[in-house]
Amino acid sequence: MNYEENILPNPDDLLDWCSDPRNVDWGRENYSIFGKRGMAPRQVAWFGKTGTNYRYSGLDHEGDNWPRFISELADEINDKFDLQTNFVLLNRYSSGEEYMGWHRDNESGLKSIIASVSLGATRRFRYRGNSRGSSHAIDLTHGSVLVFDGRFYHTLPKSKRCIRPRINLTFRELCTDLHSRRFIQSHLTHCRIYE
Repeated sequence: MNYEENILPNPDDLLDWCSDPRNVDWGRENYSIFGKRGMAPRQVAWFGKTGTNYRYSGLDHEGDNWPRFISELADEINDKFDLQTNFVLLNRYSSGEEYMGWHRDNESGLKSIIASVSLGATRRFRYRGNSRGSSHAIDLTHGSVLVFDGRFYHTLPKSKRCIRPRINLTFRELCTDLHSRRFIQSHLTHCRIYE
């Protein structure tokens, strides 16, 4: 875990850009988890370099190149944290009633490190090393960046105190060739520390 506050030079501008429907096509996904269909308790959007496709919960999220504003932010994140991200998944929580349940990001073709940029309302992020262990908490503030291993279980629980919206951008590196996707899936299958 690497958490840094106040490192973005223009978080208010980024929040305004992400909130503008001319820039981001926000939508609410209907997906299946454990055989049950449901509507996501948040809005999502995504951008990625051409040729990327982040598939989770049976849904494809294909990249069609970066907008300039997102490309510049990705370059800053990649340079500061020595990453090579090529895809960003955006989540919008309109209030503390919207949330992300416990999960881990271990899909085929996804490298494990995620850089999460927080904008707007402060929300509590919880994580743990396995599905039943004790959890730890970090309050994610406006303009902060959390870099973490997505194979850890993590959640953004509901919060009755939060009435303002929050947006987060989760920058990831996706493999774009079949050989690399198979290698990563094999590596995750044999990585016991996260089971």
